[in-house]
Amino acid sequence: MDGADGPPPEGHPPRPPDPFGAGAASNAEPGGAHAPSLIQTTSPSPQAWTANGTAAIRTQLTGGNGADGRRDAHERLYQLSTAAYPLHADSALRPMTPAETEAMEAYLSCRLDLPAPPTFLSCTATAFKRAAMVAFHQEHVEATLITEVPANARLGRHVPRQSILRELVAGNTPDEAGKTRMKRFIKDVQRIIFDGEHTLSVVFMSHRTAAQWDGAVLRLRGQSLRLNLIGAHVPGVSPPALLARHYAVRILGPDGVLAVQLVQLLEDITQVSVLDVRLPGLTGLKLPDNDYWTVIFDARSCPRELTGVSAIRVGDVNLTLHHFQRNQQPPCRRCLNPHHMQTRRKVPDARLVQVRATRQREYVGRLSPTASSLLRDCRDLQSLNQWLSGLTPSVVADEGHRQEPGVLKAVTTAPAQPETSQVASTEQSNRTTPPEKTDASGMTVVRRRRS
Repeated sequence: MDGADGPPPEGHPPRPPDPFGAGAASNAEPGGAHAPSLIQTTSPSPQAWTANGTAAIRTQLTGGNGADGRRDAHERLYQLSTAAYPLHADSALRPMTPAETEAMEAYLSCRLDLPAPPTFLSCTATAFKRAAMVAFHQEHVEATLITEVPANARLGRHVPRQSILRELVAGNTPDEAGKTRMKRFIKDVQRIIFDGEHTLSVVFMSHRTAAQWDGAVLRLRGQSLRLNLIGAHVPGVSPPALLARHYAVRILGPDGVLAVQLVQLLEDITQVSVLDVRLPGLTGLKLPDNDYWTVIFDARSCPRELTGVSAIRVGDVNLTLHHFQRNQQPPCRRCLNPHHMQTRRKVPDARLVQVRATRQREYVGRLSPTASSLLRDCRDLQSLNQWLSGLTPSVVADEGHRQEPGVLKAVTTAPAQPETSQVASTEQSNRTTPPEKTDASGMTVVRRRRS
């Protein structure tokens, strides 16, 4: 018998065994059945999610420098554009080589994805032009997907970005398919940015890569996050993904005030434009308590006048504010604490008024809410357009509406008086001397009680 397992030919020593990993595995493709096991056994995981640990994870999961699967020419351009070069002063610049010109053409035509502008520009461009290329890379090369982080996720304002990446990987790898998906995610993502409010931005190296993740759903701390592409910026137009970055509050139980008056009232208080007022809509159908309006401001963070405010008193109308992008539950109905509901209130009744006053404000402007309707009952488009054309803010507002900013005055209450009746009676009973008693010997015995 001839072959590797048969007896050796005469005059030749026996054939040594193949080393581990050779043989059939050496003829397999890089993505064959044995490749994942070899990567797992030879690439230990980092001990901590530090900056170096994340880089090691990225290298381990992506298989090196991110150039796997590229053609030789494409890999050559990638290596040329990411190599380390000496920094030339503006007076010692050199022209681009033909290879660098080819790499620059591929970079500008989006055929070459780079994490930053080509590094050989440090030899061929001035410092001002290199700074301009950095701005060009962020504005026109990179693509950003954003997602709204619900308050249930409880992400801290200064949460480390490495922690977000770690929790994304841990929450989306329940099986082998999830692990493969997150390997590609770490390979494609350039960086992750959390604004400290409610928006998480995921930056990709190119628009082509970002388009592959548009609409993807990831899990973070038990919450579903949908990645949305912002798209081209058009002045005056806010797509849903961009509108979700604006700050919004919910007005709970808006009885006694119209939506038009509410817009003017909040603009007078905050001096910030209100983009829209919306009913719960389809989202409200999934909630047991959907008696609220959503007010969207033209700002990325909470207006200063509404920070820490849970209720506004406007005449006889009380408006309750739910900062739903920050707090999961609506404020307590009694003490107005935004961090718990009424069932968990621990404030004693004697201090309830004072505690409410810290989170309540009173509007002292000249706008007054009214329940009268501003529009007639229109049943055709022509009559509706006629009434809407005559409805302007100057007509809706009161004649005496002042131009200076509205004022929110703190609610003043009388200081809490301790229940002195019971305390005084107790102290009086402790200090009261019992009646003197005289015994048979004529001695007077006085008994005193220690207080």
